[in-house]
Amino acid sequence: MSLKIQFITIVKSEKRFIGDDIIVSSFHDFRSLDDYDINVISFQDESIWRNNDNNLCGLNCQNDLNSINISIYNSKKTKILFLLPQNYFFNYYFRNNSFNHKCEIKNCLFETHKLLSTIINGIEYDRFYYEKTNSIIDNTQYESDFVFSTTINSLQTSTSSKCVVKKLNNKYITTLNIDNLEKLLKLLNYLDLLEAKESVPDWMNNYKYFNDFELNEVVNDQKLIIKKAKEKIEKAENLIDRNNEFKSILYESGKRLEKTISTIFENIFDIDLKDFKDEKKEDLHFERNGYYFLVEIKGINTNVKRNNVVQIDSHREDYLDINPNAEEEKTKGLLIINHQRQKDPDEREKINESQIDLAKKYGVLIIETKTLLDIFSDYYLQRITKEQCFELLINNTGLLQYHPRGGSV
Repeated sequence: MSLKIQFITIVKSEKRFIGDDIIVSSFHDFRSLDDYDINVISFQDESIWRNNDNNLCGLNCQNDLNSINISIYNSKKTKILFLLPQNYFFNYYFRNNSFNHKCEIKNCLFETHKLLSTIINGIEYDRFYYEKTNSIIDNTQYESDFVFSTTINSLQTSTSSKCVVKKLNNKYITTLNIDNLEKLLKLLNYLDLLEAKESVPDWMNNYKYFNDFELNEVVNDQKLIIKKAKEKIEKAENLIDRNNEFKSILYESGKRLEKTISTIFENIFDIDLKDFKDEKKEDLHFERNGYYFLVEIKGINTNVKRNNVVQIDSHREDYLDINPNAEEEKTKGLLIINHQRQKDPDEREKINESQIDLAKKYGVLIIETKTLLDIFSDYYLQRITKEQCFELLINNTGLLQYHPRGGSV
């Protein structure tokens, strides 16, 4: 008996995987999963990773994937292989007939994991991380841009002993790049999926022999323990991902740096900056306790330069000119800067005294992103209050000096 295989991807015109007893369907018009012995659901097409909105929180094909998700949940007998993406560009913010922003998947794994966990509902797969590696299956070399974080349920490891294929009940997940039919069939054969087997009848579970009762009890008890452990692990991993987002201000630049710093200020001061409109002046502004803060955010490869300080002072002067009733001493210019961002923060050169003196002259406060992270961490751990954070901003000029309450990292 030959097996029927359905290969599901973004476009039906994908010809590389058409073969005997294999059809290609699109996300939009896939056929019933249980009509096929094996369903291969591929996220290995860069055109999947697009979002017309100005964020990485959704996909243009999201509605089609939600339909597949429901079908997966209701499938009874088919076996499913998920092909996870390679390190494509995630294109987003479609305006004027083109995408204005893009991000490599390896640099937005938090969003990618979140999207995949939503699409593959109920599938408990390990998170993966960027590491290019090779694997050999049946004398054929496979490449992969990602590997799984653990080897639990591992079926295939790379030449560097990193996990690239996993089995979860009747579902399989791989980070291997499957770019032709030969590689797909060899992988399916390696997973022992191409050998036709009789389906186990439903009534089989009614017959208990040997020590089935005791074994089922052990299985159920351990499943409960595993479920609780996985819930704790998932919660901890989500918090680690969030912490890593905050720590990214030590190396990021541009809009991602601005967004994360904006989130930090929102958390500390209980303010909402989502409606801030970038008018090509300061990167951020907010008001608190009668003080008005204009914030310039920079991620640069060099040390702090004179023009970085002058720029925020210029924004401050412009604001005072436009708002004659504003109090000069209560209008503060903040320069949040991630200088020499490609170096370890502990190996970066100190900011030149001449730039610090210039900042003092203009009443500007320079805050290194490492210092901001120290402050935010202490606030999160309730070592300092939001009022103490506020006082740091209004009582200092030049370079902000701060000693972490929990000691230096």
